[in-house]
Amino acid sequence: MIDFLTFKSFIGIEVLIIIYYSGALIMPIAILYLLKRGEFFSIFNSIKIRNKWYFGIAFLLCFLVCEIFWRVGFEAIIGYFQMVEATKGGV
Repeated sequence: MIDFLTFKSFIGIEVLIIIYYSGALIMPIAILYLLKRGEFFSIFNSIKIRNKWYFGIAFLLCFLVCEIFWRVGFEAIIGYFQMVEATKGGV
C-alpha cells in the first residue's frame, strides 16, 4: 500500500480498462446533453439547430471525435505502463 501511495507502484491496467469503458458509456450521454443545451461548441450558441438531421450529424461527429481521442489517450497510458513493466522485468 505504501508503494501505491508513494507512486512506486502503478494502478493496474485492469483499472484503466474499467475507467475507459465507463467513460465510453457515459460520453454519449454527456455529448447529447451538451449539444441539446448548445454548449458543446461555441458555434451552437449562435446557430439554433432546428433540423433534426443537423443535430444527428453534429451528435455523430462529436461522438466519434470524442471516442477516438478517449481511446487514443488510454492506449497511450496503457502502452506506457506496459513499457515500464517490460523494462522492470515484470511486476
